Amino acid sequence: MIGPLAMIFLMLACTSAVDTDDPVGTPADTDSVFDTALSATGDTAVPPPELFRPEQLDCGELPPLPTSFTNINGQGPYEDFAFDAFGNLVGVDGSGSLRAKPRTGQASLLATGVGVAKGTRFLPDGSVAVALPEIGVVGKVVPGGGQTVLASVPNTNGVAVDIHGNVWTTTADGRLVRIKPNGDRLEVANVSGTLDGVAFAPDYRTIYFDSEFGQIRRLAVDEAGDPEGPVEIFASVPIAFAVLDGMTTDMCGNIYAARMDGRVYRFLPDGTLDGIINLSSNPGLEVIPAINFGSGVGGFERDRLYAMNFLGGVIEADIGIEGRWEPHYPLPQ
Repeated sequence: MIGPLAMIFLMLACTSAVDTDDPVGTPADTDSVFDTALSATGDTAVPPPELFRPEQLDCGELPPLPTSFTNINGQGPYEDFAFDAFGNLVGVDGSGSLRAKPRTGQASLLATGVGVAKGTRFLPDGSVAVALPEIGVVGKVVPGGGQTVLASVPNTNGVAVDIHGNVWTTTADGRLVRIKPNGDRLEVANVSGTLDGVAFAPDYRTIYFDSEFGQIRRLAVDEAGDPEGPVEIFASVPIAFAVLDGMTTDMCGNIYAARMDGRVYRFLPDGTLDGIINLSSNPGLEVIPAINFGSGVGGFERDRLYAMNFLGGVIEADIGIEGRWEPHYPLPQ
């Protein structure tokens, strides 16, 4: 039995474009909070700096990396996860169900029949973009509503969403692909290696993506969300017996790349390795496919890094720097 997204894809496979205008339950207003805020001030070019880096934040004095962590049981396991704006950790489980669970309490079922999801990220309107490699599509799931296909992307893997609502996905055959809200697809880069984690800088003007075999690349993005300049090698991580997977960034622009053996590497914006966070009490035994900073709601703190332990539960580390603002979050006060 195939899920709703697979059925939709089969029905649309012979068409040249995907109609994403009217999935069941899609909110009428799909503008990002960011764009709405700019239109209210009449400014459509220069983002308010406090949105991305508060003036009081001193990025020249980084807190030391944590040496201890907290285990949060009862979450996941998910290949990838994201935080909603209501205090929940959200992911797709092994049965293909999209679930939301607070830090304490019962999980809520948001959708069934999603499929095997590799990447999971929120769009500005509160719907969820999911990478579904088994059917070769990036899908859109409206919690409590319908499901639709954003675009066909064979071998899709990681997912990131920018302030314009564009979905960026890496693929297992070395491509970085951008999908606009109307379904238009652009192959941005084609490099060697199995690409996985992908994340934006806090000002959304640089996108980082890694390959499982240790290389982290970056690409500049202009104010309209279009790629500019060449893809560059940003840094490398020794992979040993474990591959790179999830990535995220903080408000200072530092990049965090997870190696699946329980280690997270932090790089400064200039590519300097700043340190390694060992999230494993049993080095080499934890399996870490995804990391994210909290939303600041429901006990998932903005300055805590959360790592999915695929063997069960979530690991929390106090980083002391807030994660980047995401376009489905409320505007900073």
